[in-house]
Amino acid sequence: MKKWSDIEKALGEQRVEEGMLDADSFAEDFQARAKLRSQEQSVPTPRVSYGWRWGLASACAALIVMVAGLRMVVLPGAEMTGTIKSIEVTAAHSAVMILDDENSDSTILWIVDMDAGDDNGDNT
Repeated sequence: MKKWSDIEKALGEQRVEEGMLDADSFAEDFQARAKLRSQEQSVPTPRVSYGWRWGLASACAALIVMVAGLRMVVLPGAEMTGTIKSIEVTAAHSAVMILDDENSDSTILWIVDMDAGDDNGDNT
């Protein structure tokens, strides 16, 4: 039985070119061997039947339609926009303005000159 060091030494002494064919001989040998095997064999690939593909596509389309439909549903008692219709301010103030911006779908509530309490921190 040979030791690894013996095998390594034998491989180190061997030249790569030994036993190799020249380019022309290799090409002839390769072409001769290639003729022995059929070149028209195909590699089998797993296929998903068209039924499964159409089923998956239909399920995705149904999910998209369902999500789009749910976004349009308005629940009873709920409004589509979150606008402020009225507000009651109990602190002393001079004016209340409610501004709606339709472009950005936002509302600004502006209370003018609101008195949050007296100077000693008592908010009664």
